[in-house]
Amino acid sequence: MGSSAPRVTVGIPVYNGEPYLEQAVSSLLGQTYRDFELIISDNASTDGTEAICRELERRDDRVRYDRNDHNVGAAANYNRLVEKARGDYFKWAAHDDLCAPSYLESCVEILDQDPSVVVCYPRTRIIDDQGRDMGPYEDNLHLTSTSGHERFRDVLFRDEGECNAVFGLIRMDVLKKTGVIGNYPASDMILLGELALHGQFHELPDALFQRRDHPQTSIRANVTVGERAAW
Repeated sequence: MGSSAPRVTVGIPVYNGEPYLEQAVSSLLGQTYRDFELIISDNASTDGTEAICRELERRDDRVRYDRNDHNVGAAANYNRLVEKARGDYFKWAAHDDLCAPSYLESCVEILDQDPSVVVCYPRTRIIDDQGRDMGPYEDNLHLTSTSGHERFRDVLFRDEGECNAVFGLIRMDVLKKTGVIGNYPASDMILLGELALHGQFHELPDALFQRRDHPQTSIRANVTVGERAAW
C-alpha cells in the first residue's frame, strides 16, 4: 500500500469467521472502485480466521490484518476499526455478508456529488447460510428531509427494525462526531439516529448488499438482552 491515504476505508470486525470470511473479503476486493484500504480486526479468534486473514494480506496489499491479544467485546472491536481508518469515507463490513462489485463506486459517487448526504447505502437482499436468495429487505431509510429532527423521527418510527444502513458508506468526519458503536444492545440504532441528525441518508435503488442470515449471527446466537450485552 502506498503512503498516500485512500479515499475509502472498509473495516471488517471478526471473531471466528472462518466459514464465510474469505468469500466476504473477495466480494470487497473485487470492487470496481479501487482506492480503498481493507482493515480486518480479529477479536482473538480461536478457529482458522487468523490463517485466512494472513493469506489475504499476503495476496493483496490493500488488506491490513490486526489481531487483538484478547477478546475486547464486539463494540470495542468495531470502534478500533474507525480509529485505524485513514479514508475520507468509512464502511463497516460484516465477515459473512456480500457486496456487489459496484457497491463502493456507487456510494462514493453520491457522497462526492452531494455534501448534505452523510450515509449512502444500497438496498438489501437476504441470503441464507448457503448463499441462497431469501428475498428483499426494505430498510426504509432514504432520509431526504433538510430538517434534522424530521430525519431523526423517520429513523425512530420506521416500520422495520434492522440497521443495514450502518454498513453503508459514511463520512468519516461525521462518524467521529458520534458515539460510534456503544457497549450495549441496539447501539447501531442509536448511531443511525445520531448520523441522521448530521445529514441525509441516500438509499441506492439497486440491491447491491446481501446480508447473510444464519444460526451464528449475533442476534440468533445471543437470544436474550443479557447475552447480547455480554457479546
